[in-house]
Amino acid sequence: MASANSPKEINNQIMAKSGGNEYTSYLPMEIAPGTPPTMRQWSRTQYISEYVDFYTLGIKSKVKGIALLALGVVTIPYFAPGALLMFALAARNQDVGWMCTYINESFGKNRSIVVVD
Repeated sequence: MASANSPKEINNQIMAKSGGNEYTSYLPMEIAPGTPPTMRQWSRTQYISEYVDFYTLGIKSKVKGIALLALGVVTIPYFAPGALLMFALAARNQDVGWMCTYINESFGKNRSIVVVD
């Protein structure tokens, strides 16, 4: 049994007051000072540095992943739990490297960019 103030009834009351326009936004149209922007409002150098940071992080993560995999293979006869931990860390680093490579390949294609100079 729905109460008198259920979310569905409140939404219906708001819709009735607004004339029934279902596409009306109830968010404030003016941004309060200090509110972070929805879109990134960066300068060109910050935008390029983000691309370079993802590229370098991807390369570093791939190299760390390969090194940890090699250390895990060398360590497995001596200390198996440590080798398994190294395998897990190698997989994580490879995954981070893949993610950064994917971000670089699709950089700027799927987001709105506001460049402020």
